[in-house]
Amino acid sequence: PNASANLLERDYLCFETVPSEGEGELAVTHEISLERLFRYSDLRKEAVKAGEQFTVRLNPKRLGSTEGWWAWGSLKGDLNGKKFARWERPDRNGEIGNLMSGEKTPNVEEMKREGWVFSELFDELTLNAEGDNAVIVEFVE
Repeated sequence: PNASANLLERDYLCFETVPSEGEGELAVTHEISLERLFRYSDLRKEAVKAGEQFTVRLNPKRLGSTEGWWAWGSLKGDLNGKKFARWERPDRNGEIGNLMSGEKTPNVEEMKREGWVFSELFDELTLNAEGDNAVIVEFVE
């Protein structure tokens, strides 16, 4: 995969702008391939018969486990043209919480002058799923 320092250039990541409260909502769709559907299942696709139906749901334990990076602002507004650094902004003690062991601390002020944006603290974002979020999958062939 693309390992650019700028997270916006990584082709396997997707960034969205969440509307302000009362100004709409954000719906994220995700296509699930047949291979992915069976990847973590004990069921084998060879055992499925045409006409059988299965329910697929979002695992609430996984919600928020991979979103990580976030910042205030809009992708089409104040974040437009910025580069997204993979690190959290330093906390009030100047520490960067997601530095890897042995990794050199980046020069935050210099990077900001160069147009880099740091994530807000990962733990300060909470995601919630509304409703059941179930999808019925019916096999036709």
